[in-house]
Amino acid sequence: MSSPATGVVLAESLGIPLVVCLPPELFTVDAARNGYGRLLCRYLPCALLFVESDRHAAAAERLGADPHKTCVVRPGVALDAFEVPPGSRRDPGPGVPSDERLRLMFDASRTPRDDQQFLEEVLIRLKTERGKDFHTIVLSGRDDNGDRSPDLKGLWRSRPDLTVTDLPSPRDVPKVYGGSDVVLVPCATIDETAPVLRAMAAGRAVVAADSLAIQDVVGTARNGMLARAGNRDEWVDKLDYLLDGAALRLHIGRGARARVETHFSLPQTISRMETRLEAVRASWRYDANRSTGL
Repeated sequence: MSSPATGVVLAESLGIPLVVCLPPELFTVDAARNGYGRLLCRYLPCALLFVESDRHAAAAERLGADPHKTCVVRPGVALDAFEVPPGSRRDPGPGVPSDERLRLMFDASRTPRDDQQFLEEVLIRLKTERGKDFHTIVLSGRDDNGDRSPDLKGLWRSRPDLTVTDLPSPRDVPKVYGGSDVVLVPCATIDETAPVLRAMAAGRAVVAADSLAIQDVVGTARNGMLARAGNRDEWVDKLDYLLDGAALRLHIGRGARARVETHFSLPQTISRMETRLEAVRASWRYDANRSTGL
């Protein structure tokens, strides 16, 4: 919530319950220190607090949240849209060449320059030191003028083993993720659960920077691989091992799909949220006099 005070005033004026979805960024060390997290969790008169994981729920309670008003609603992903028909020829999507080489995909639209540069160095080492042959697909956002960021222009120059393409439309997202063999998420400083969940829902192996946020999604090595952020040797070793193992990629992809089906499907997320909201609505005593001033 960008303005919690406004939310409180509106809720009080209308006589309706205040429900707040706490963002993952709230539970960083800096947020806890500056008191913003404590304000939302302890002092805001909320009827309900939504958090994304058990870890976030525990952190909210440490900041003063009422455990009886704090509920976990995990992020959800639409499963049907990400299914890839068995036996079909992989199609990486618009603007991406189709060949028989393994395809590594990376969403650079939110990733800081340092993490992009780190990943580029890892991929170069895989080719020069380990002799791996693969094609890299870099998804790029554009600014208001329609230009790609200077970071992308400087780091990901055009070459035969690399394609920089625009972020796909929602309609094409399943094809792009399903058309990759491995999805890479090198950043541990921002919330990158979305590309991880998309890869898992597509049944693709993912290698992600080890962080608490990603650990909330990737439960074990059976459904994804974690590597320490900034550790080039570990990233090179794990990717080398993964690129050599078709059976391992298939095993991880199937485990990832099963975990998403069990814990992160969009219908489950919506159902949990609707159930909680309906319980709050049913228990709330509406006072018509509170709304007379509006």
